[in-house]
Amino acid sequence: MTQDKLWTRTFIVLMGVNFCSALSFYLIMVKIAEFAVDTYGLPQSVAGTTITAYVIAVPTSVGYGASLGGVGCMRGVRVFSRARAKTPLG
Repeated sequence: MTQDKLWTRTFIVLMGVNFCSALSFYLIMVKIAEFAVDTYGLPQSVAGTTITAYVIAVPTSVGYGASLGGVGCMRGVRVFSRARAKTPLG
């Protein structure tokens, strides 16, 4: 039985790309909070809440693009608008 290598060239390249992607994601989070505090004079608690929403929204929204492509963009917007109008905040 032969063992496959884990540290192949493809694995190292993909790991490097994934690391750079994660690094840029977390670096931009810091800049968004700093921008909100400096530009708009918001308290740090509001900037932290903004970053929390960003951290939750980005990974959860990754799969929605493919589903909108299958449904159709305008139909997806209509469904979202109707659902939003029925909420208490809408």
